[in-house]
Amino acid sequence: MKKPILLILILCLNIVLAEAQIDTNAIQINSSGDVLLRNYSSGDTTWKKAMITSFLPFSTTAILKINYNNEYSGGVKIFGVTELEGLTINSLSTSRIGFSTHDVLQYGGSSYANYGLTRTGNTIGVSGFAGVNFFSDQLLRMKIAQNGNVGIGTSNPDERLTVKGKIHAQEVKIDMSVPSPDYVFQSYFDGSSKLNPNYSMLTLSQLEQFIKTNYHLPSVPSAKEIKETGLKLGAMNFALLQKIEELTLYIIEQNKRIEALELKLEKDK
Repeated sequence: MKKPILLILILCLNIVLAEAQIDTNAIQINSSGDVLLRNYSSGDTTWKKAMITSFLPFSTTAILKINYNNEYSGGVKIFGVTELEGLTINSLSTSRIGFSTHDVLQYGGSSYANYGLTRTGNTIGVSGFAGVNFFSDQLLRMKIAQNGNVGIGTSNPDERLTVKGKIHAQEVKIDMSVPSPDYVFQSYFDGSSKLNPNYSMLTLSQLEQFIKTNYHLPSVPSAKEIKETGLKLGAMNFALLQKIEELTLYIIEQNKRIEALELKLEKDK
């Protein structure tokens, strides 16, 4: 009677052990749920950790780790549809997500993925080797071209910033090599200008002849030029300020002549 009971106990123990652990030449699953793999038929006798379950320090939350200790140099590939509720990327040096994240560029002492997102410190880098496109409502809204030109409302930015549409700004600041055409006044009162030695203000008769021939002010682009090449705000404002200063000097000259004539009339009375 004792032998059948002992056999039953041994059988039950084997069933429990079988449920808790799998051990073959190719795969091991221990009672903790860790999975180890090897290609025994090809002479691989070393067990490699494929997947383990553990608990975070000071927490009862379990964590599942795949390719533990990076024992598989090829990484992990998932085929088919994969649904993620959340995604966190951890790395000692940098964190990258995207396409071909092993293909990197160097910037500021850090490595960034050429194709994807990279977190370095508290900075997120976005990179596409040939450019980056931004879409909304199935339409291209902004483009950063490979040469660094940025286009808003256009897919072919021809300048550092190209905008197809209206721009609303509180202020526009333009840097100029010569901040103001002060050479107009300097040339008039000093006889020459160090700011622009080649500048010479036209007389009123010369100005009249130029306008009569060209139908626009000197140093100001014509309507044809503006139509063909566009209106350059910095250059145009500079040219208009020069004309205002010249106009001021013309008024001063005319006022001096008027005052001289009035004085002469007083003397002739």
